[in-house]
Amino acid sequence: MIKLAAKKTREFISSVSLAAITSACIIFSVFFTLQFQYGFLKTLAFILVTLAAAAIICASKTALLSSLFVTVAGSILTLIIFTLTGNSKALFLEINNFYYWITDYLYGAAPYSEKYGTLFSMLIAFGIVLYIYYFTVKKKNFLFITGGGMLFYILQWSYDYIVNMKAFYVFIVCLLIYYARHIYFKKMSKENHEYTDAFSFIIWSLPMAVIALLITISIPYGSEPIKWNWMDNNINKIYNFINNIGYNKTSFEFYSLNATGFGSRRGTLGGKVRLDDTHVLTVESESKYYLKGASYDYYDGVKWSGANVLKEEDPVINYINLLMGSDYNTSGIFEFLIGPSILLMENNSLYDSSFFKSIAEEKNLNIIFENLKTKSLFMPAITLGYEAGENINYEIYHGNTVASRNFLGRGFNYSVKSLDINYDSPGFRDIARLSRKGVFEYHAEKYEASLHQGADSKEKSNIEKAAAILTALSEHSNNIHAHYVKLPEGLPQRIGDLSLDITKNHTTVFDKVKAVEAFLSSSYEYTLEPEKTPSNRDFVDYFLFTQREGYCTYYATAMAVMLRTLGIPARYVEGYMMPSETIDENVYHVTNNQAHAWTEVYFEGLGWIPFEPTAPFIASFYTPSASASSGYGADYYNPYMDDYMNMLDEYEKYAGNLDISDYNAGTEKNDGIYILILVIMPLIMAASLGLILLINFIRRKLRIKNFRCSAPKQSIENMFRYYMELLSKQNYKIEEGETLIEFSRRIDKYIIFAGSTEKPYESRLNISGVKNVSTLLRIFNIFIECLYSHHDITDEKKQFVFKHIYSMQNMARRNLGKIRYFIMHNIRGI
Repeated sequence: MIKLAAKKTREFISSVSLAAITSACIIFSVFFTLQFQYGFLKTLAFILVTLAAAAIICASKTALLSSLFVTVAGSILTLIIFTLTGNSKALFLEINNFYYWITDYLYGAAPYSEKYGTLFSMLIAFGIVLYIYYFTVKKKNFLFITGGGMLFYILQWSYDYIVNMKAFYVFIVCLLIYYARHIYFKKMSKENHEYTDAFSFIIWSLPMAVIALLITISIPYGSEPIKWNWMDNNINKIYNFINNIGYNKTSFEFYSLNATGFGSRRGTLGGKVRLDDTHVLTVESESKYYLKGASYDYYDGVKWSGANVLKEEDPVINYINLLMGSDYNTSGIFEFLIGPSILLMENNSLYDSSFFKSIAEEKNLNIIFENLKTKSLFMPAITLGYEAGENINYEIYHGNTVASRNFLGRGFNYSVKSLDINYDSPGFRDIARLSRKGVFEYHAEKYEASLHQGADSKEKSNIEKAAAILTALSEHSNNIHAHYVKLPEGLPQRIGDLSLDITKNHTTVFDKVKAVEAFLSSSYEYTLEPEKTPSNRDFVDYFLFTQREGYCTYYATAMAVMLRTLGIPARYVEGYMMPSETIDENVYHVTNNQAHAWTEVYFEGLGWIPFEPTAPFIASFYTPSASASSGYGADYYNPYMDDYMNMLDEYEKYAGNLDISDYNAGTEKNDGIYILILVIMPLIMAASLGLILLINFIRRKLRIKNFRCSAPKQSIENMFRYYMELLSKQNYKIEEGETLIEFSRRIDKYIIFAGSTEKPYESRLNISGVKNVSTLLRIFNIFIECLYSHHDITDEKKQFVFKHIYSMQNMARRNLGKIRYFIMHNIRGI
């Protein structure tokens, strides 16, 4: 009997251990993919806590229902408390922000948040552990564990996520053990044998599983994956169907191209494209623009960063504002307005106010958020000003991108005043060719020198003011030249060599930039399905010299990096390009398919100017808006544009656009609410456990009362079911074809009731068989009489069975151990 209890205990321990290790593999893989920087101990704590919670919840139906009840009741109580204290709106907004942080982070559009990340990790760990514990310990279902785990890893590879190979290999070993365990329970457990138990079988199967894994990974394999076009096509159809029934809502804290379906969700450059025609912006405008949402500073070989860094106070711009009595801090327009006169002056040309009319025209835009939730505002490159609601608080970030302090949702609209620049006009090209580093410094020195040549006081004051402005602009330019030419250590030299070779026949900065732009747009193929960049290769180097195809991210990054190797300040920009056709007069519907990346280059005297190196779009970018409805230049044909439009047409077969209900703008995160939520969660768990214990305590008392007060026959029948359940938990079960009498005689060999004076089974035997009838046999004889006899059962027999209930419970406690008995008795309610 003790051996059977020990066998059952070892089996339970092995099952829980296997569930814990398998859960750890999946959880470590998830955290690794999500780039949650948790140490081993913290991750282990997640697993152990959630494992304990899963054991409680899965203990019985009572435990499950109690947990659900406490969770729902706790949630309702929390809502009531927050409502009575006037914080219900803050609570909902906090939950809303948490949901959108998850969405943004998964798409690589939001940075890691300690508070949201911890809460998200707890939810992930709980879900994984609960799933694995249930199908390992409770159901012993090999297929669900295998299917769920392999689906997870297949999705990782399909979506180009980072994979933790160590965890994957351990998971494969666990699967092999699961299979061996499955065979054991399916085949061997049906036989009555004494060779081994489940625990020993699992221990001995471990080295075999490791050997099988080592042999498998040592076998050579091909570099190309197995391609099942039928499966790929059907998976894409399912994805597009799901996307169209309510999940085509775009959300990100700050704009990121990854959040619109372009590239890897892990934040690195490149990757597959998931076309998405979600309608995100409605733009009313007479002209087409590239609407900037984010500007990036630092390139490290695999990604850009520095987009969402608040712009520090610029003493140069502040000084200019002080002198001019204006505020150019948010628009970045001052240099473009004053610079051409300086450039023309250097060329001994008179500044003509009609210059701007030949290359630029002031236009107004009205932009409306549709299925979009973000803090970012989208602006043309040369923005004169913008206007929105009075309650919107804005902040300026590096790259002169603008964002609200709070989330902005559907229906938010703002107007923008901008300059519509004809970047391909002869006038713009001529003035851009005059730009060079040191222009402002040169003219500042000339003004300062003229102060000594004699002038009246008024003229001298104007000269001093001009010299001060030019000196400030010179310092501003020097800061940009120092910051936006930085490159990662170890950047392959051949990128710089290629840039030099392309630009060797050009002298001006502008012509060098145009040469690089033309080279990229004409030498590389456009595709929405590029191959993955190897982890040990620089992104730009692999694109330029090996891959030689990609989409906007590849072109824009390559141009920015190549220009930086030449000492020309450049940055990578992401946003939306307006579509080629309107849906109504001057009304454009911008979708996630118009998400785009391009390059901005700094020209001293003009400021930051956008360039378009991506093959399908260069023609439309340099075509005047008035004639751009076709998307092509008058004398320019690009075959890659056809490929791109064909891809979009193909996607339209499966994708539609659905309206999504309004959602409100969020507020700033409330740490107090977050802390309160973290306090409530453990309280809910503790309350669930307390409720389970209370319910089972009451059930035990009612059960004993029912045994005592019921009629003898009914009472004995109920006690019979209870006794059989207790025996079953101790691994004493009726075998197939066995009668109750045979069963009672078989287990009588092992059972002695606590407090009984009877001797062990061996001492009760003589040559002729059993000498004395044991307590257990007497109880079973009464059970059999109650079940099959038509005579009335006396109260004396009822009392005899009833007085041994506690003895049976004590025997179960001794055989199962205190912990297992506590769980069975108090949590499972047996």
